[in-house]
Amino acid sequence: MVTSPAVMRTFKRYVQHYSIAGVGNDMLIHPLSPMAWDNMADHWMETQADMIEAVRANDYVQRMQPHVFGDKEFVLQLTTGAVLYEDEGFMSGGVKLIHFLKKKQELSLAEFDRRWR
Repeated sequence: MVTSPAVMRTFKRYVQHYSIAGVGNDMLIHPLSPMAWDNMADHWMETQADMIEAVRANDYVQRMQPHVFGDKEFVLQLTTGAVLYEDEGFMSGGVKLIHFLKKKQELSLAEFDRRWR
């Protein structure tokens, strides 16, 4: 993806998340892919239009075909995120560090967010 100009122009961050060994469909909101793909990826962009631009651009289509990114279990979430820390001069690509956090049941979402930040 980092060799496709359309991706580098529109993606702010890309993070591939991996399935955790021993976690089955009974523990997940969305089932694991029957195609045995890893669990999910974050594609950070400024707008939904940026996503459409990136995946329809000729350089991306030519580079990625015939690869298929989805199946009948494909789920797309449009969300917002916040960068908590970023090294000066940071450039998107290659981030593979993933943290799983769970709030204590007695904390409100707002309090959890305040403490995390």
